[in-house]
Amino acid sequence: NNAYDDGEPFDDTPEPFLDVNDNGSYDNEEWFFDSNGDGQWTDANGRYDDDTRISAVFKIIWSGKPEENETASAITYSPASTSLPQSATLTVSVRLVDKNLNPVAAFADPGDALELTEHFYALTPTQPSSTPGVFNLSNISGLELDQDWRFLSFDENASKFSCVFVDAYPTSTEPSTWRLGVGAMLSPGPEGEYGEFTQYEFSFSSQISGTIQ
Repeated sequence: NNAYDDGEPFDDTPEPFLDVNDNGSYDNEEWFFDSNGDGQWTDANGRYDDDTRISAVFKIIWSGKPEENETASAITYSPASTSLPQSATLTVSVRLVDKNLNPVAAFADPGDALELTEHFYALTPTQPSSTPGVFNLSNISGLELDQDWRFLSFDENASKFSCVFVDAYPTSTEPSTWRLGVGAMLSPGPEGEYGEFTQYEFSFSSQISGTIQ
C-alpha cells in the first residue's frame, strides 16, 4: 500500500553527523544535519518517522601515488646475496604504498596490476599461480573495520606482494646473469561523465641484479 503500517519493521536512525574522531557515536561540536529543525542533534527515537533524512556510513580513505623509499614503497629479497647457486630460488617482496603508507588506489575494471619482470629470462616467477609475476590489483584497503564500520586495526601488509623465482635452467652448468624490475599500472579512480579510468604507469627506480653460477 506504499505506506507504513503499525508493526512493520523499519530502520531507526539518528540524525546524520560527521564522525570526526571515528568512535561510532555523536560528540559535541561534530557537524550534523538537523532533520527536525530543533537546533540540536537528535538520536534515534524508537519510532517510525514519515519525514526524515536517511543516511549511511561511508569511510573516505585518502591515497596518493606510490612513494619509493626504504620506509614506503620498496623492493626486498631473500636470500640477501644475489649470487645464487644453480637450482636456487629467490623470494622477492614488493610493498606498494603512498608517502603516508596508505595502499595506493587500484581497480579491476581497467586491469590495474603489479608486475615483476626478470629481463634476461634466467629466473622464472611462480606466483601467483594463475598469472606468474603479475598481481592483479583492485580496491586494496589496509583498514580493518567492525560491523558498524568502526576502526579496528591497520594491516601493514595489505599492499605487500611476494613472488618466488626459480632457476629457469636448473640443469645448466653455464653461469648466467639476471636483472629484475618491478612496475605497476594504476588508476586513481573513475572520473568524468561516464566514469572512465585513466591509468598511469609507475616503475620502481631500483632493480635487483645478480648471477646464477
